[in-house]
Amino acid sequence: MYHKWTKPTSSQYQATLLKIKQKNELESEMDLFCFIKEHMHLSDRVTERIIADNFDISKLKYANWVFMNLLAGNDVSKIFEVKQRLSIPNIIAAKCLIGADAFKTTYDGFHVYCNSKVLFQSKITSMTARDFTNSISADYTVFNRKFIKGEFPYVQFKLYLLKVGFPLDLIGIR
Repeated sequence: MYHKWTKPTSSQYQATLLKIKQKNELESEMDLFCFIKEHMHLSDRVTERIIADNFDISKLKYANWVFMNLLAGNDVSKIFEVKQRLSIPNIIAAKCLIGADAFKTTYDGFHVYCNSKVLFQSKITSMTARDFTNSISADYTVFNRKFIKGEFPYVQFKLYLLKVGFPLDLIGIR
């Protein structure tokens, strides 16, 4: 069963886009397009769709909404629950277990490649892959198919890191 969430209103959505523009001193829609595409690692088509004035909010994915709020500097504690914060030694250990390459910007544009076998082991978290997908309203079957191949959609990987306790600055969100 998916995590239940309330989609934002059109005005909340537009306010978040505006806040992303203001916080990052973006002057045009093209600047916003490039920023969203670069920071969320979305395809041109998806990026174009989510910044369009006539975007159908019913099609907004929960993970993208949370990530857009993070980019805007909004407090996400009411829409995204983080149960723990990692201490510095645990962050270092977790980074070693996951694999340093997962934290670099070398990616195929849409997925992060990491040591996926350890992501849902008790050394890092007690959360299962199903728990994680439920918490971000994602389809477990689709997620697991990619996960088995070692692929982790970029936005979902960043939310995973946040969920297991990595601070925002260490996962590349300022």
